[in-house]
Amino acid sequence: MKKITIFLIILAAVFFTSTLVLLYLNLNLNKNIPITVTQEIGVTSPKIIIPTTVPSPDPTANWKTYTSVKYNYQLKYPQNWSMDEACGDQRVNCIGTEATLRSPDSIYPDGEFTIEILDSTCNGFAIQSWGKPVTKSKTIVDGKEGLLIIGKLDWNDSKLHDVKNICIPVGNKGYLFKMWSLNKPEEIKKFNQILSTFKFTP
Repeated sequence: MKKITIFLIILAAVFFTSTLVLLYLNLNLNKNIPITVTQEIGVTSPKIIIPTTVPSPDPTANWKTYTSVKYNYQLKYPQNWSMDEACGDQRVNCIGTEATLRSPDSIYPDGEFTIEILDSTCNGFAIQSWGKPVTKSKTIVDGKEGLLIIGKLDWNDSKLHDVKNICIPVGNKGYLFKMWSLNKPEEIKKFNQILSTFKFTP
């Protein structure tokens, strides 16, 4: 009986000791296991680059300004162009012309931008016979509708000149713009820029 009791005591002691050893080892193992901290990396949304529109510089910004108090309008023209009220040289065929702008190398009739004030609306201009095929269409100048006639015309010199005529009716008058050029696209571009600066004034 004593042997059994001693055996049980020894067995309990071994079990208890084994339990303590296992606990001790488990604690040490937990200390030595590296702890990995994972950080969630957020997905960066792609940057959306909105292109910035840089406004084009105004090519007419440093141009001269002509104002007609009599006929209530103003326009701008290049620094190196000349401007005469009416004809300037008093040619018979420019009677009624309010203003004439000339490019530096103008040779009449080319390189001239003229403004003529008609004593009537543009009806007569619309039915005028041009002698050559021309294109007629509606156009707008400073918010007012008028008639545009473009074509290539012979100035009694066997050359086809680029011609652009615009008539804008205002009240009982007509504002007639005439532009002539000969094989000079840059000159025509200047004509269009001048026309874009035209404003009716109060």
